Amino acid sequence: MSSNIDTAKHKELTESYNRNEIQNFKSIISKNFVDENLLQLYFNLSVTDCKINFCQFLSEKNVSIEQIILHPSSQRHITPLNHAVLNRTVDLAKILIGNQSHIGPSLLIDATFNSCTDMVKLLVDNNAMINISQNKYSPLSGAISGQSFDQINYLLEHGAEPKFLGRDSLLELENLVRQGEDIRNCNQPIDNKLQRAVDLDSTNLVQELLENSISMEINYFDLIKNTILRQNSEMLFLLLNHCSLADVATEDGALLKYALESRNSSLVDLLVQYGATLPKSVDERKQVINKAYEDNISLCLILLQYNLVDINEFSSDQTIFLETFTSKNRLKSAMNN
Repeated sequence: MSSNIDTAKHKELTESYNRNEIQNFKSIISKNFVDENLLQLYFNLSVTDCKINFCQFLSEKNVSIEQIILHPSSQRHITPLNHAVLNRTVDLAKILIGNQSHIGPSLLIDATFNSCTDMVKLLVDNNAMINISQNKYSPLSGAISGQSFDQINYLLEHGAEPKFLGRDSLLELENLVRQGEDIRNCNQPIDNKLQRAVDLDSTNLVQELLENSISMEINYFDLIKNTILRQNSEMLFLLLNHCSLADVATEDGALLKYALESRNSSLVDLLVQYGATLPKSVDERKQVINKAYEDNISLCLILLQYNLVDINEFSSDQTIFLETFTSKNRLKSAMNN
């Protein structure tokens, strides 16, 4: 069966997608019959482009969330969930897993080698295979290669077997343990020690150093920035609990911009709870808000919830969609309660 959507509407649909006009895109689909192949095409595009708003909407239609797509940079033919993992897009992975996407055996390995702690925890929490080896690599060896203590510990806590590690990985693990001890015992300034602990992605070590430090000269900005880049929500929460408002509420809004660029709503939510702000510059602020709307509608809802933006700062189409989206979420919440 083919679409009975006419050429003009088809063109308008494409333009709405390219311009990230999600409300108009939804309106065209709701008022016209659009066949499954066309919906599938746009779903695949939304995954490839990491357009979370469109992916969320289209995943609720009659599309396959397992259809193989071409990864732009690697030119590999992969599943949408594999694409989300390779691009470190945690919120996209949550949508796909929520729609019962199959977690293939290589995904956790890819996540560990990509040094995305939140993605690793998401996959483990959804029963990804932990004790698996492909081409001599395993999730645990990936976490070791990425020098992530938090990932290593999380995998071990959930049943990862060190005995399956190769000699090189075991030596690297021993080296990481030595680095951790060296950080504890060295006489470097607390800033340096904390930065090394963040680089090792060790929340426990960071916590230990913070609790035993009385220094007021800690550069939290760089620590928080690197933690955001690691996408480690647990460590971010710890650092935010120890820093001051001045460390996160910078005039250029840099930390919140980094979090928004990650498309990880958990990081954004944590930062705004602890006082992170948007840029003061009107032009830059508008650019950041529009980018957040394009990337992930959940990011805009967080900004609205904490009064970092006013609904009038969005365009009329964006405002209509945000209000509709918010109303639906409230209805779902009420029904669930």
